[in-house]
Amino acid sequence: MDTPSPSVQYQGDIHPPLSAQVTDLKTASVGKRIITILSTFAIALFIGGIIYGIGYMEDSSWLKWTGIIIGALIGIGGAFMDTKLQVAVCPYCQQEFGETQLLSKKNENLQAECTKCGEWLISHQGKIRSYTQEDAQEETAFPAPVFVEGQWPHECIVCGSAVTRLDKLDTKKINAGMLLVGTASVSSAAIYNIPYCNAHKDAIGLRIKSDFPRLIFSDYAARRRYLAGNKGKKIVEIK
Repeated sequence: MDTPSPSVQYQGDIHPPLSAQVTDLKTASVGKRIITILSTFAIALFIGGIIYGIGYMEDSSWLKWTGIIIGALIGIGGAFMDTKLQVAVCPYCQQEFGETQLLSKKNENLQAECTKCGEWLISHQGKIRSYTQEDAQEETAFPAPVFVEGQWPHECIVCGSAVTRLDKLDTKKINAGMLLVGTASVSSAAIYNIPYCNAHKDAIGLRIKSDFPRLIFSDYAARRRYLAGNKGKKIVEIK
């Protein structure tokens, strides 16, 4: 994936506004905390159970105890954290998010992502605000979700000039089977039809993280233009 030169000037017509709204962190509802705690216990049981099972097959007492202890630590520690689960309303889509992120009133300019619309946000001392170009100054990669029936803008994804070709993402480093499981939109919408002008190419990458395909942008503004064209669409998860 090539990194655009800092001198590249955007010439297109897509200018998604930054939300000026600032929202507050709050403790998640009892129902959400219970669901999260149960999920944590399930993970603890799974991990501890695997280790215990190996110990059982190997007739190893120390492995069995290791499984019990690790499972207990994960379960108790995770459940304690889950009782303090914090959520917030996204300044963009107005939906609640935060169940899978370490949001806390102690956060200091922590980069977060709305799990509903994909916009990047900043969690700072109990407040949630928009992630800005100033926040992005030291970043070189900007992952974004893939959307069901997602689409690309009708302009060069780098500079906004007229499209002269549609390229395919390089997926050599991605397990091909993962791209075909769950939904065909991963291959059809995300991998093909990347819009470029004659001057640009290879500005988008792809990786799989925690069962979610992620498009890797080298420019934050380009990421936001992509999100603007897919507003309201469901994020793809490989199951």
